[in-house]
Amino acid sequence: MAKDRKNEEYDATDFDEKIQNSDEFSENQSGVNMAEHIEADHTSVPIEEKQSSAQKVMDALTDDDEEHVNLSFGAVLGGDILSGKWFRREVWFLVMIIFMIILYITNRYTSQQNMIKIDNLKKELTEIRYESMTRSSQLMQRTRESKVEEFLKNTSDSALCISANPPYVIKLE
Repeated sequence: MAKDRKNEEYDATDFDEKIQNSDEFSENQSGVNMAEHIEADHTSVPIEEKQSSAQKVMDALTDDDEEHVNLSFGAVLGGDILSGKWFRREVWFLVMIIFMIILYITNRYTSQQNMIKIDNLKKELTEIRYESMTRSSQLMQRTRESKVEEFLKNTSDSALCISANPPYVIKLE
């Protein structure tokens, strides 16, 4: 039964490879049926060479001649994948990727904090502008001529008084 599964896996992968090479096949075998050629090749390849794509990936990950690690959830959590040559060979690459991820997260967090500060400063700036406009309008209101005259009339200790004569222009000749 295990051999049948290997044969089924081999059939799918081998068939894909044969379809990719169909241009070369059609040029070399112009009168022969493609299915017959695939069946003929299928019988000539030994079963040991027939590997599924998952097994090829697993072999590439472990890359150990004597040791084959089962790639399952429990094996990954148990740390069995860390003993493979692939991991030992690529450890600095993985460290660099982890460093870049941490750098990316830090950069994003810092930019979000800066955006929050900018929003708070914008709100504070609008409040200060409103306060400034209020003070400016109060000053304008207090310094109007009518308000100054009224203030001078109401205060008796002021030496200033309103002139009864209108202002006139002095002409120089």
